[in-house]
Amino acid sequence: MSWLERLLGSDEGGDSWASRPELQSLIVEVDKKVRALVSITPQSTRISSAGSTGEFMEVVRKIEQLSNLCPDSPDIEFAHICALYAAAQGREAMEELELFVKRYPEHLEAKRMAQHEDWYLRGIFHLSPWNEQEIRVSEVLLKRQASLAWQSVRDGIFRIVAVFIPCSKSDLRATPSSATRCKIKAEFMNTPYGPVVGLYALIEDDPTAPFYNEQLMNPVYDASYKPPDCLSNFLIQHLATQKYTYVVLTKQEQVLLLWGEQFVRLRILKEQL
Repeated sequence: MSWLERLLGSDEGGDSWASRPELQSLIVEVDKKVRALVSITPQSTRISSAGSTGEFMEVVRKIEQLSNLCPDSPDIEFAHICALYAAAQGREAMEELELFVKRYPEHLEAKRMAQHEDWYLRGIFHLSPWNEQEIRVSEVLLKRQASLAWQSVRDGIFRIVAVFIPCSKSDLRATPSSATRCKIKAEFMNTPYGPVVGLYALIEDDPTAPFYNEQLMNPVYDASYKPPDCLSNFLIQHLATQKYTYVVLTKQEQVLLLWGEQFVRLRILKEQL
């Protein structure tokens, strides 16, 4: 199953969408253009050729083509808003955002963006790109992974919260391969010290003694301003609503193995957050 089929899914008319190659072709073109124009380092994000006559407007126009093909997709509409911000078309982006939030009041990222005007600085085109072909972890993701395993990445024109699991070869009993299976589960827990969300990954490098990894996050909403990639509540809620995730087993910057996991919506998280 391709990433596009996983993303669109049959529950939202995805069977017909996924069978249309022009959609995937346009998203791939957008991804290539953004990778060429956006430079992301731990210190800053630099977008080349922004402005109304800049090259980034080509990204805006391609997303408009996608919107014409899929006029009822809030994800594509939101990507268009982010592209306008990235192209330094702030006034137009703000006008579209106001209308978008009225139509989709439960859209998590748009709601936060409307509440904190600087959130556009962390829109989807400011995220490190990721897809099933990646073989190395970027410097930005590697630095964040040291303190937070759940990371926002940009898959085409969509924000995906992915799980990066660091390990050394000594952690594994066998060399992982494409046949190595991975299971992932999330649990909401009330503890004497407050609520916790645990994400548990079981990697079957050795079926008799699989590699086990546990990641804990605080789901309590922090009302103070923080960029969304550092806000655990935002990452948890986003993960609870997306249709798939990436589980990435890493050794420093090297990708040892990557799974594109179908991710059943985390009902318990959605109800309790």
